[in-house]
Amino acid sequence: MYNNYNQYKIITNYTKLTYTIYAKNKKYFIKVFKTYVI
Repeated sequence: MYNNYNQYKIITNYTKLTYTIYAKNKKYFIKVFKTYVI
C-alpha cells in the first residue's frame, strides 16, 4: 500500500511537470505528441 502511494505521488509529480512543460512549449509538445503517440 505504501509503495503504491509513493508510486502515485511520483506519477502525480511527473504529470504536473509534464503539463508545466506542455504549457510553456505547446506547439513543440503537440508536434512530439503527434509524432510518437498517435
